[in-house]
Amino acid sequence: MEENVNSSLLEYNSDRNNKNLIKMVREILYDFSYSDLSIAYDNYDILRKSIFNFFYTGAFSIELESPTIKQFSEIFSNYIVGQLEDAAGRTEIDAVNAEMVLLPTWPEFYKNFSDNWSLINIKHNCYLNRLKANPVKYVVVYEAPPYKKDKELKEVYFLMSNQGSYATTIKKSFNDQANDVDCVMVHNNIGYFDLIMAQMPLSTDIREKWSKDSNWNIGGKQLPVVLLELGVAHMILMGIEFDRPVFALGPPAKTSASIFEYYSDKSFRVWKKKTATVTVELRLEDIVFEDPNSDDFELVFSSDLSILNSNASHKKWGEQGKGEIFPLYKANVISGANFLSELLMKNAFDRL
Repeated sequence: MEENVNSSLLEYNSDRNNKNLIKMVREILYDFSYSDLSIAYDNYDILRKSIFNFFYTGAFSIELESPTIKQFSEIFSNYIVGQLEDAAGRTEIDAVNAEMVLLPTWPEFYKNFSDNWSLINIKHNCYLNRLKANPVKYVVVYEAPPYKKDKELKEVYFLMSNQGSYATTIKKSFNDQANDVDCVMVHNNIGYFDLIMAQMPLSTDIREKWSKDSNWNIGGKQLPVVLLELGVAHMILMGIEFDRPVFALGPPAKTSASIFEYYSDKSFRVWKKKTATVTVELRLEDIVFEDPNSDDFELVFSSDLSILNSNASHKKWGEQGKGEIFPLYKANVISGANFLSELLMKNAFDRL
């Protein structure tokens, strides 16, 4: 089967309504973030580069070398510009030295990506294993661990560094700045994942395409919606249970736009096959996101992302909210200036 995956992906480029191909694409996107491709696929290196190609161009490829080197350089250039524009949290960069930042070559970036993927995976799964003791009440979603050419992963990934706004926002929201952020999340029953659990430089243009362009539509859902579903699926596959969870969505507005649009008139619900357990062949295909209308499945996750900020919410913000640009949706914790906001996270979790 592994030998046919890449050729099937090429089929998907031209036949995006084939249910079997849609299912396969969802599975490989899951594997890209949460599985060791070198174990699951003989041709894992080609497959990984093909997935990169999809993220950046909307089409898969089976070239030995990435055919997106030109696009990659352009994206990375925009990524650095975006860092200067956002100037928040994981995307901080010294404006004075910005012109001195050298863009990585594709081989440099890809080696860094390959070396760091397992470190991210191990750290994230270690935290999730500790989280299993109690049902999750809160879910924090970010976009992707940062990439900085001149810094090690442990300096920039908040689960390792315990620094930056992506760590401090969580700690301040739960009034615990003394402990490491992973301990704070476990203690307060907070689930967390990035839409992509791998270092990916992303430009504003790519984010907008993910949310709007049909090349990134998978079975009627834009890419960010699919990645959100897969992140929750991974938590379920890890044996985590939920207690009426509420979300704090921290990806930039262009990325999260399609998520809020998709769930504007429906709840985010997940069903699991009853016969499947963590110890007895619980698989990705045993987790579904549309009502299966079958007694063989049970509802294991439900959350409402359509809740809007209201006048009552504004009154709660009081003096704290002066000068803050508040988003339409309560689960959105990125301010109008594209900053991750402690106030908005407290608001999302009803902790004002």
